[in-house]
Amino acid sequence: MKKVLSALLAAAMILSLAACSGGTTTSSSSSSTASSDSSTESSTVSSESEATEDDPILTGEKPELKILSMYQAYNYEEQPTWKIDEELTGYKTKWYALPADNADQKLLLEISSGADYDILLRVSPSQYAQLSKQNALIDLSGMLDKYGSNITNAISELAWQSVTNDQGVVNGIPHENMLASKEEPYGMLTGGIGVRSDMLEELGMELPTNIDDFTAFLEAAKEKYGFAPLTSNKSSTFIQVLLSGFGMGEAEWYDIDGTYTHRIKHPQITAYLEYMQKLYKEGLMDNDMPINTADNAKEKFASANAVACAPLMFWDIPAMVNALATNNPDCKIEFVTDLAADANSKPTHYIMKGANFVSCISQSSKNPEHAINWLNILSEPDNYRRTYIGEEGEAYEAMNARVDEYEPLISIELYGKTSPKVQEYVTALNQAFGDSFLKAIVEGTDPDTAIAAMQADWDANGGLEVEAAMQEFYDANKSYS
Repeated sequence: MKKVLSALLAAAMILSLAACSGGTTTSSSSSSTASSDSSTESSTVSSESEATEDDPILTGEKPELKILSMYQAYNYEEQPTWKIDEELTGYKTKWYALPADNADQKLLLEISSGADYDILLRVSPSQYAQLSKQNALIDLSGMLDKYGSNITNAISELAWQSVTNDQGVVNGIPHENMLASKEEPYGMLTGGIGVRSDMLEELGMELPTNIDDFTAFLEAAKEKYGFAPLTSNKSSTFIQVLLSGFGMGEAEWYDIDGTYTHRIKHPQITAYLEYMQKLYKEGLMDNDMPINTADNAKEKFASANAVACAPLMFWDIPAMVNALATNNPDCKIEFVTDLAADANSKPTHYIMKGANFVSCISQSSKNPEHAINWLNILSEPDNYRRTYIGEEGEAYEAMNARVDEYEPLISIELYGKTSPKVQEYVTALNQAFGDSFLKAIVEGTDPDTAIAAMQADWDANGGLEVEAAMQEFYDANKSYS
């Protein structure tokens, strides 16, 4: 099997700032600049040229930048794209990664201890909100004005609003998703439940497209092989591919008759819990799921006689292909993507518009201006295209082979979830919800009773405040969805 995407593409995703499908988004300010008369433009270029010559950030010696980013299953500095980045920017970089587990705690500990990373690249919205609340970040407004024109032009107004506080301070750079649209759905599916092709062939079955067929596949696999065919990990209680069969998906917030509703109160969340309990109780799901780490689950999938399928994203595939080859060189990974409720229903998929990640600079950074300049150079349209373009192979295409069968829906929740009003409570709320949901799966608690208890806990611990803030955001911005 070919690589899904080259390491070049995987690394470019780390650096990406805005959605890109054939071009870079530009702001209205850049358009107005382009339409100004030639004399004004000439004067501006001359002034900028003089300013550049006198600015040591742009023309002086460039320091090595220390970059802390999210966990990846590969060594950042071994990836080919960093050599290209160094060539394009003139900056040498030293990369550090957060751990796969307890990343929030590690990040907060590092920053509170004064670690002098020059830029925190692509932290989660909740991590960003915690750092912002602790006044651990610097105001980026002036530096973006001076050194970040490519950055500011690549990001939407709605995204900038999500990182601007009540005092008008911008202390984060949102990274908007590089996703498809309703009009061009190809590429909207970036993951699914990977299925071993050798087992699928031995069962004589086709890839499931709805919940009933998927259940039948698991039952047939268990009967033939004698083990639980589906594995997952303790952090993946809510599996997107399965949630879609219950009217949900990757999104956490849904428009239910005009009310912006969290997954915990979705009309079908009880039915989803009941289904997950069935998989666990009947041995269709790995009984180690509650203690599996992400790496454990992947190792089981790659093993010769452990499981038949597991949730995977496209960036997991190169490592998985190599691991599978040690046991069966002819085995490929097929993908079950978002499932329909039944054979007579049309599957849906939520396209998550928004900023999944935020980059920011801590008070301890020694080179904040250089960090902005580095990111700005990489955000220049031609440079962006050079680092973004990679090799698409069979697996990525297979994930998106059925996109025309889907009803694409737009979710804008990610813009609203960076609000301080939301972030004050939502991390703890989601953690409690996930823990209680997992416990209910394992213990087989009556679904109605379990969900009612989760909802009561949600309401008592800030959930109502979060709902009010998200409703206010949605009412003001639902035209974007």
